[in-house]
Amino acid sequence: MFVAWQRHAESIRSDALFRDPLADWLTGTLADHPDMRHCTQMVWQVLGETPSFPAYFTIRTRYFDDRIEAALRDGVRQIVTLAGGLDGRPFRLTCPPDAEWFEIDLPDMCRFKQSVAHLADLRPRCHWHPVAADLTGEWLTALTDAGFDPTRPSVWLIEGLLMYLSDADGDALLATARRAAAPGSQLLLEHLQTTMLGEAGRSSRNRVESQGARWLSARDDVPHWLAGHGWVGLVHAVDDPAIGLGREVGPQPAGWLAAAIPDRAVSAVPPARSVSLSPTPSPEHLEVRAVRLPNSTYFTRGWRLPEVAPDFRVEDVWVLPARGARHEFAELVRQIADGDGAFEGERVAMFLHVVRQRLGAWFGLDRPGAGLDARVVSLRARLPEDAAFRDRGPDQRAAPWVSVYQNDREWVGEYASRTVHALMHVGWVSDATTDYRGEMTILVRPNGLLGTLYMAFIRPFRRFVINPAFFRMVARNWQRHRTIIE
Repeated sequence: MFVAWQRHAESIRSDALFRDPLADWLTGTLADHPDMRHCTQMVWQVLGETPSFPAYFTIRTRYFDDRIEAALRDGVRQIVTLAGGLDGRPFRLTCPPDAEWFEIDLPDMCRFKQSVAHLADLRPRCHWHPVAADLTGEWLTALTDAGFDPTRPSVWLIEGLLMYLSDADGDALLATARRAAAPGSQLLLEHLQTTMLGEAGRSSRNRVESQGARWLSARDDVPHWLAGHGWVGLVHAVDDPAIGLGREVGPQPAGWLAAAIPDRAVSAVPPARSVSLSPTPSPEHLEVRAVRLPNSTYFTRGWRLPEVAPDFRVEDVWVLPARGARHEFAELVRQIADGDGAFEGERVAMFLHVVRQRLGAWFGLDRPGAGLDARVVSLRARLPEDAAFRDRGPDQRAAPWVSVYQNDREWVGEYASRTVHALMHVGWVSDATTDYRGEMTILVRPNGLLGTLYMAFIRPFRRFVINPAFFRMVARNWQRHRTIIE
């Protein structure tokens, strides 16, 4: 009920980041019930003492909302919530009607939530499956018996739970979810920072314990912990302005939010020749595996680009064969911009490049009036006054990509023709070790039917010929760089 109160408080704001009808009904109906009176009084006390306190739950809710809806748009049709409690997402998020939403919780909670949904006349937006099971025991069988298919991609949501479990039970939960997560799946979770188990978190712990609960665990090594259980992704502090949507989150409670994918949840796209990245061959004989990630990965990284380019569609997301320290991202961008050896030994890619140039000349695809600041306005015109967008970065020397912005973990280039306005996003992703690795996302905004047909026509050539050739160039240049500095 305490969290329902926080969601209700957000729902009634004029600038609400979400609206939760289940929370509204619960607080309106049960707030004055004798069993709920203490909780209601505590809520008003907290709001009076710490006005920024509800922002924690608001940002947590929207962080998970956005990523679940992005996964659904990307084709995922199974959501699994571990300890769903009184979460109203099945009744309020935009869900395709064929989506399946599984909520695992204790039997009494499942029955209570079903009764509340009936009394409030709330209808789920998809197929909703309450699953009665104890998450500290064996629960996967109950989930599959309810219709969950472990061979299909899924989103796993663990919100407001891990801090109430022992470290051993939390480990078991992540391991079980990983076993049931097919390629293309995602994990979304929250955990507490360790300061919350010390003196700094005493007041928050006292409130929790006044409700008969207790925090049993917290951790600050979330990326390494996820990696140890077969997940890799991005972790944010809840008060990180990058995910704050303009809201200021108070110092308590201090928590982490994570979005991850299985470390083997990638689809390997066969390149033009042999595939498997190895650090041992010479740069001239590198063999590189072209690894494509789910498109929804782009929305889990905390990039700034989605803010300024929400109308661009993700075409594909790729792992770049470059790994290094945080400060080496600028070197990766420089190498991509220079394009040294872009078609070195790549006969098929070079042939396709020449064909594209001639077709462009014949049909006027690249004529001056069809490009940037002619047919389309440069993305730079959309950039807000923000330090993250201040530096423009280098244009590509041997290709048509014009730089939009560069910061310490992103570079964006753009290109426009008669058929499409396209963006290349290169990012530097922490991979749960001391290293970072590169990722490339291509985003497009086709120009009408011609642009849509053009993108469909070139897609197999891009994915099976051009991109693998580009990745081999990146791998050659990056290995030369690493050889020099080592």
